Amino acid sequence: MNNSPAPALSCGLEIIELIYKSGNLSFSQIAGLTGFNVSSLNRYIKVLTEAGYLYKTDEGKYSLGYKLLLLGRSDSVWSRLSEKSTPILKEISRKYGVTTLLIGVSSEKIVVLNKATHPDNVVMQKVGSEIEGNRVAPWGILLLTQIIKKEGQDSGEKYLKDHRQEFKILPKEVLEQFIGQAEKNGYCDDRGRILKGVRRLAVPICDHNGNIFASIGVGTFESLHDEKGIDEIIRVMKIKADELKTF
Repeated sequence: MNNSPAPALSCGLEIIELIYKSGNLSFSQIAGLTGFNVSSLNRYIKVLTEAGYLYKTDEGKYSLGYKLLLLGRSDSVWSRLSEKSTPILKEISRKYGVTTLLIGVSSEKIVVLNKATHPDNVVMQKVGSEIEGNRVAPWGILLLTQIIKKEGQDSGEKYLKDHRQEFKILPKEVLEQFIGQAEKNGYCDDRGRILKGVRRLAVPICDHNGNIFASIGVGTFESLHDEKGIDEIIRVMKIKADELKTF
């Protein structure tokens, strides 16, 4: 936060994200969770409330305001991508009995944007989640592979160091196998080596410059699919990822 070129803006965004993740919060709860001093926090909340980004409830707590709802309905890149992905995720989920995800990917954040849960399979992450472990999941490995390929090994090592808490659960030789697979085949399959009994797959969605900005992810209980079935799912994921490149 102290290194931000726009500290007040960063603080305001932190408050919005905190309420989004935690639900309605009182002034004292926000102060305790952010560590902002009372005087500064008063200013931030006053501006956000007057602009419609926050709303003070009858209980005296702050919730997300109407302005965010309106912005969320706007014709943004992410809303269009999410909308177009809905029938694709449902089709893969229904046809193969898996849970499917649309995941937004960047070096700063990896976030679930859309989801189709199969009732007889693993639930996976909820939409909007940025849980620890996303970077070591198959969709995170795709991003790491791109960083190494486009920016060099040193950049890859720095990325691993910056996020060492997440990557420490993965042995170096396994990580290297995943990166090699992603680089060679254009997808990542964790083969159930991260979450016991759960196999996860990811295929990248790239922009016109070949940079990954999203991914189709699949999760399934290992026992439900043989290798031939997994190969078929990956084949279809690649086709659908190509369709989403042109949204």
